[in-house]
Amino acid sequence: MEFSNAHIVHEPEPEPEPEPDPDPEPEPEPEPEPEPEPCHEPEPEPEPEPEPEPEPEPEPEPEPEPEPEPEPEPEPEPETDPEHEPEHEPVPEPELNPEPTITTTTSASITDDCNIYYRNYQWALQDCVCRCFQNEYLMHNENDQRIKDGQTPFVPVSEELCRSFIKTKCRVGFPVVAEFPIPAPCGCNRKPGSIATERFFSLCHLLKFSSENKKPFLSYSYCWPI
Repeated sequence: MEFSNAHIVHEPEPEPEPEPDPDPEPEPEPEPEPEPEPCHEPEPEPEPEPEPEPEPEPEPEPEPEPEPEPEPEPEPEPETDPEHEPEHEPVPEPELNPEPTITTTTSASITDDCNIYYRNYQWALQDCVCRCFQNEYLMHNENDQRIKDGQTPFVPVSEELCRSFIKTKCRVGFPVVAEFPIPAPCGCNRKPGSIATERFFSLCHLLKFSSENKKPFLSYSYCWPI
């Protein structure tokens, strides 16, 4: 029997497989981009804390009152026998009118520099007018006082020269009262005596009387005319 090729099925030829492409070179991996730093928002400044109110000072505690000290008990007086009691001497009563005591000073206790009764006459010019002094100590003391008061000092001279400066006439001016030392009745030098006061029509009359009579004065003062 003959077979025809009509019924033979022809299978298609397989297509040739494509050749694989050569492996491509691996591309370099891209470096990772740095991540952007997160933006930090500025932190808000902290609000200042309110200052604490000062605590009120504690009131001072009242000081405790000191307790009164107990009064000491009086000691009992020792009993004494009336028979052996000591007799108290009577106290003399003070005299109502005691007699005055008189004190006297002797010349030995008084120095010459302050003894107004020491006589050793000195002569000096007072504003070109003669003046007689009881002693050199009284003249120096009064001269120092005049200088302190801004007055002219005394000019010591001899008695003869001083008498030539006694004024012959004096006008009536402002009256003065002067004190004169009177020697003791015995006439002893340096022995305390007394003091007499005399009144003159003016200072010129006083200086004239004192120098002419060799009668020095201790002090003088102006007074109202009578």
